[in-house]
Amino acid sequence: MSSYKRIVVALSLEQEAGRLLSRAASIAAPEHLYIVHIEEHPVTGYGGATGSNHSVNEMHIRQSVYPKLCAIADQHRVPHDHIHIAFGDPGEEVHVIANKLGADLIVTGSHGKQGLKRFLSSTSSSIHNGATRDVLSIYTG
Repeated sequence: MSSYKRIVVALSLEQEAGRLLSRAASIAAPEHLYIVHIEEHPVTGYGGATGSNHSVNEMHIRQSVYPKLCAIADQHRVPHDHIHIAFGDPGEEVHVIANKLGADLIVTGSHGKQGLKRFLSSTSSSIHNGATRDVLSIYTG
């Protein structure tokens, strides 16, 4: 068994989510896995910068996203209380949740983008930046 006791798996709701969680499950038992899903702030994508209160829209997004994450978690026997949904910058929010949970490892997917696309849109890269724990990127295509 792995020496990792708490593994945060940063999931998007794209097709590779199940594959990514499956790979993480090969490292540790389901009770050691924590699913983290980050959404942009609703309406603007800028959240607090607009001064607007987005809590109602966030609630609607949570109600839409949570059942999908539960279905993925169920496939890998991850407890539902190990599912976390946050709003904001994925790189920052994944680290905030990992710190709160005392995570030993963050697992993230990588799409294998090249060149300028890699630097402009890489959530995985933003998670790697500023990491204070191990980060494992799994190629998801």
